[in-house]
Amino acid sequence: FIFLLTLRCGSLDIPEFSWFLYICIIGVTSYMLYKTYMKYVSGPQNKFKDLKGHVYIVTGANTGIGYETSLRLCSMNATVILACRNLDKANHAKTEIINETNCQSKHIIPLHLDLCDFDSVSTFVKEFLDLRLPLNGLVNNAGVMSEKRMPTTVSLLIICYIYLSYVLFYECMNYLYITMYL
Repeated sequence: FIFLLTLRCGSLDIPEFSWFLYICIIGVTSYMLYKTYMKYVSGPQNKFKDLKGHVYIVTGANTGIGYETSLRLCSMNATVILACRNLDKANHAKTEIINETNCQSKHIIPLHLDLCDFDSVSTFVKEFLDLRLPLNGLVNNAGVMSEKRMPTTVSLLIICYIYLSYVLFYECMNYLYITMYL
Protein backbone atom coordinates (compact mmCIF):
# COMPACT_ATOMS: atom_id res chain seq x y z
CA PHE A 1 0.00 0.00 0.00
CA ILE A 2 2.74 2.47 0.95
CA PHE A 3 4.73 1.47 -2.14
CA LEU A 4 1.70 2.23 -4.32
CA LEU A 5 1.23 5.52 -2.48
CA THR A 6 4.81 6.52 -3.18
CA LEU A 7 4.42 5.60 -6.85
CA ARG A 8 1.25 7.64 -6.97
CA CYS A 9 2.94 10.61 -5.29
CA GLY A 10 5.92 10.20 -7.58
CA SER A 11 3.67 10.54 -10.58
CA LEU A 12 2.27 13.75 -9.07
CA ASP A 13 5.75 15.26 -9.27
CA ILE A 14 6.37 15.37 -5.51
CA PRO A 15 9.79 13.71 -5.44
CA GLU A 16 10.69 14.99 -1.93
CA PHE A 17 7.67 13.25 -0.45
CA SER A 18 8.44 9.93 -2.12
CA TRP A 19 12.07 9.96 -0.96
CA PHE A 20 10.94 10.82 2.53
CA LEU A 21 8.54 7.88 2.50
CA TYR A 22 11.24 5.52 1.20
CA ILE A 23 13.57 6.58 3.99
CA CYS A 24 10.81 6.15 6.60
CA ILE A 25 9.93 2.70 5.28
CA ILE A 26 13.56 1.58 5.29
CA GLY A 27 14.08 3.01 8.80
CA VAL A 28 10.98 1.40 10.31
CA THR A 29 11.69 -1.93 8.61
CA SER A 30 15.31 -1.90 9.81
CA TYR A 31 14.21 -1.11 13.36
CA MET A 32 11.63 -3.92 13.35
CA LEU A 33 14.17 -6.40 11.95
CA TYR A 34 16.71 -5.36 14.61
CA LYS A 35 14.18 -5.77 17.44
CA THR A 36 13.05 -9.15 16.10
CA TYR A 37 16.66 -10.31 15.83
CA MET A 38 17.49 -9.20 19.36
CA LYS A 39 14.37 -10.86 20.80
CA TYR A 40 14.34 -14.21 19.00
CA VAL A 41 17.85 -14.84 17.67
CA SER A 42 20.31 -13.09 19.96
CA GLY A 43 18.48 -13.87 23.19
CA PRO A 44 18.41 -11.87 26.40
CA GLN A 45 21.52 -9.89 27.25
CA ASN A 46 22.61 -10.88 30.75
CA LYS A 47 24.09 -8.17 32.86
CA PHE A 48 26.35 -9.55 35.57
CA LYS A 49 25.32 -8.67 39.06
CA ASP A 50 27.94 -7.66 41.59
CA LEU A 51 27.80 -10.27 44.36
CA LYS A 52 30.41 -8.72 46.63
CA GLY A 53 29.77 -9.84 50.20
CA HIS A 54 27.68 -12.85 49.15
CA VAL A 55 28.85 -16.36 50.06
CA TYR A 56 27.96 -19.48 48.09
CA ILE A 57 28.74 -23.13 48.77
CA VAL A 58 29.17 -25.22 45.61
CA THR A 59 29.44 -28.98 46.05
CA GLY A 60 31.47 -30.84 43.45
CA ALA A 61 33.16 -27.59 42.49
CA ASN A 62 36.41 -29.04 41.16
CA THR A 63 35.11 -30.21 37.75
CA GLY A 64 32.19 -29.87 35.36
CA ILE A 65 29.15 -27.79 36.10
CA GLY A 66 30.27 -27.11 39.67
CA TYR A 67 33.57 -25.69 38.41
CA GLU A 68 31.82 -23.48 35.86
CA THR A 69 29.32 -22.30 38.49
CA SER A 70 32.17 -21.42 40.85
CA LEU A 71 34.01 -19.66 38.04
CA ARG A 72 30.97 -17.54 37.18
CA LEU A 73 30.26 -16.70 40.83
CA CYS A 74 33.88 -15.64 41.36
CA SER A 75 33.77 -13.47 38.24
CA MET A 76 30.81 -11.68 39.89
CA ASN A 77 32.92 -11.02 43.04
CA ALA A 78 31.21 -13.59 45.27
CA THR A 79 33.00 -15.62 47.93
CA VAL A 80 32.80 -19.29 46.96
CA ILE A 81 33.29 -22.33 49.18
CA LEU A 82 34.55 -25.21 47.03
CA ALA A 83 33.10 -28.27 48.76
CA CYS A 84 34.88 -31.29 47.27
CA ARG A 85 35.82 -34.85 48.21
CA ASN A 86 39.43 -34.41 47.07
CA LEU A 87 41.18 -31.33 48.49
CA ASP A 88 44.06 -31.60 46.00
CA LYS A 89 41.64 -31.28 43.09
CA ALA A 90 39.83 -28.47 44.91
CA ASN A 91 43.09 -26.55 45.35
CA HIS A 92 43.92 -27.11 41.68
CA ALA A 93 40.47 -25.76 40.72
CA LYS A 94 41.08 -22.79 43.03
CA THR A 95 44.30 -21.84 41.22
CA GLU A 96 42.61 -22.21 37.83
CA ILE A 97 39.71 -20.00 38.92
CA ILE A 98 42.12 -17.37 40.27
CA ASN A 99 44.06 -17.41 36.98
CA GLU A 100 40.90 -17.06 34.88
CA THR A 101 39.03 -14.46 36.96
CA ASN A 102 41.85 -12.55 38.70
CA CYS A 103 39.89 -12.69 41.95
CA GLN A 104 41.57 -12.66 45.32
CA SER A 105 42.63 -15.93 46.90
CA LYS A 106 40.67 -15.19 50.08
CA HIS A 107 37.37 -15.29 48.12
CA ILE A 108 37.80 -18.96 47.17
CA ILE A 109 37.88 -21.39 50.07
CA PRO A 110 38.27 -25.13 49.42
CA LEU A 111 36.82 -27.38 52.12
CA HIS A 112 36.57 -31.16 52.34
CA LEU A 113 33.07 -32.59 51.94
CA ASP A 114 32.21 -36.21 51.18
CA LEU A 115 28.46 -36.49 50.79
CA CYS A 116 28.57 -40.24 51.32
CA ASP A 117 29.73 -39.76 54.91
CA PHE A 118 27.57 -38.15 57.61
CA ASP A 119 30.63 -37.33 59.74
CA SER A 120 32.19 -35.48 56.80
CA VAL A 121 29.01 -33.43 56.39
CA SER A 122 28.97 -32.54 60.10
CA THR A 123 32.66 -31.61 60.01
CA PHE A 124 32.11 -29.49 56.90
CA VAL A 125 29.28 -27.58 58.58
CA LYS A 126 31.45 -26.95 61.67
CA GLU A 127 34.35 -25.74 59.50
CA PHE A 128 32.00 -23.46 57.57
CA LEU A 129 30.52 -21.99 60.76
CA ASP A 130 34.04 -21.41 62.10
CA LEU A 131 34.66 -19.13 59.09
CA ARG A 132 31.95 -16.77 60.45
CA LEU A 133 30.59 -16.06 56.98
CA PRO A 134 26.95 -15.59 55.99
CA LEU A 135 25.43 -18.12 53.61
CA ASN A 136 23.57 -16.73 50.60
CA GLY A 137 23.33 -19.83 48.45
CA LEU A 138 23.93 -23.57 48.39
CA VAL A 139 24.49 -25.22 45.00
CA ASN A 140 23.98 -28.98 45.42
CA ASN A 141 25.92 -30.17 42.40
CA ALA A 142 28.05 -33.15 43.48
CA GLY A 143 27.09 -36.54 42.15
CA VAL A 144 28.28 -40.05 41.56
CA MET A 145 28.36 -41.68 38.15
CA SER A 146 29.41 -45.26 37.67
CA GLU A 147 28.77 -48.07 35.27
CA LYS A 148 28.38 -50.48 38.17
CA ARG A 149 25.17 -50.53 40.14
CA MET A 150 25.61 -48.68 43.42
CA PRO A 151 22.20 -48.24 45.06
CA THR A 152 23.59 -47.69 48.55
CA THR A 153 25.98 -44.92 47.51
CA VAL A 154 23.38 -43.08 45.44
CA SER A 155 20.75 -43.35 48.17
CA LEU A 156 23.23 -42.17 50.75
CA LEU A 157 24.23 -39.26 48.51
CA ILE A 158 20.62 -38.07 48.30
CA ILE A 159 20.12 -38.46 52.05
CA CYS A 160 23.35 -36.54 52.73
CA TYR A 161 22.17 -33.71 50.46
CA ILE A 162 19.06 -33.40 52.59
CA TYR A 163 21.13 -33.70 55.75
CA LEU A 164 23.61 -31.04 54.55
CA SER A 165 20.83 -28.62 53.66
CA TYR A 166 19.04 -29.21 56.97
CA VAL A 167 22.13 -28.93 59.16
CA LEU A 168 23.39 -25.83 57.34
CA PHE A 169 20.00 -24.15 57.61
CA TYR A 170 19.52 -25.10 61.25
CA GLU A 171 23.05 -24.13 62.32
CA CYS A 172 23.00 -20.84 60.38
CA MET A 173 19.63 -19.90 61.87
CA ASN A 174 20.88 -20.84 65.33
CA TYR A 175 24.00 -18.71 64.77
CA LEU A 176 21.88 -15.76 63.61
CA TYR A 177 19.62 -16.10 66.66
CA ILE A 178 22.60 -16.12 69.02
CA THR A 179 24.28 -13.13 67.39
CA MET A 180 21.10 -11.06 67.14
CA TYR A 181 19.50 -11.67 70.54
CA LEU A 182 22.33 -12.55 72.91
